[in-house]
Amino acid sequence: MTLDALSSALKAAVASGQLLNQSLQNILELLGGASTLLYLSSVAELVSGGQWKELDDRFFKKLSFGTSGLRGR
Repeated sequence: MTLDALSSALKAAVASGQLLNQSLQNILELLGGASTLLYLSSVAELVSGGQWKELDDRFFKKLSFGTSGLRGR
């Protein structure tokens, strides 16, 4: 799955209320700065499986300390 296709699927999930907008923003920020395809393929696997709650749990907010990584609930 390409970044454009993944972005479209994520935006559609937000529009349908399946994914939080903040999760979308954090996912796109992570993927935009990724130096490896591992992040893209990991997120794409969850999107393909319709695992919206899992994506929200992982990406709903950033850590407030350290390296500004993302953290689940």
